[in-house]
Amino acid sequence: MVEKWEKPEWKKQSVQNACNREQSTIVHTTGSVPMAKYRKDELDRSGIEPSPIDCFKKFHVSKCKSEGEETWASEKAKELYEKMDNKKNTAMEEQNEVNDWVIYKEVIGGPSHGRLLGVGAGFSTKDAYPSNSQSCNKRMCLEREESHEQLKDQVHTLTDKLNSLQELVERLMPNNSNNYARSGPSASIENVESWSDAQHED
Repeated sequence: MVEKWEKPEWKKQSVQNACNREQSTIVHTTGSVPMAKYRKDELDRSGIEPSPIDCFKKFHVSKCKSEGEETWASEKAKELYEKMDNKKNTAMEEQNEVNDWVIYKEVIGGPSHGRLLGVGAGFSTKDAYPSNSQSCNKRMCLEREESHEQLKDQVHTLTDKLNSLQELVERLMPNNSNNYARSGPSASIENVESWSDAQHED
């Protein structure tokens, strides 16, 4: 066996296999704890659940020591991210509904052994496969909640305006009634007298 390992053909094949493994391996640049921490910090900061596609890039790009191009941990990770990013941009250009989890599962794949490839412990299988009652992703739900709050504010504003108009009308109504009380009857009598005089002249 040792003699086999020493043969040039075997060494060449070994080097090629190592290169293939390196290209097909998704190496991340952070541990599982920082992945979960990043997700929580981002949610606390913006109030919006971070996208798995954005997190994938965050976890697989090395921090640049100086300004320059991003450094990916592996070519495989870069290739997968570019596929997801292209799919997302195409969906947006075609004005289709964009679901990051659907795109992520199409490119990366679904959960395996209870873990999600590429995002470590930062996400759980429940995020990728929500229950029927939670079929919309959390970002869409948050957007709907924000829209609902905006509608509630608009209703309150319109209600306040309506109440102000009603108060104004109520203040004006007594004045109109008094004016009618002062001018209405006398005007009616004058009209009757004018009609009576016209009849006598005839």
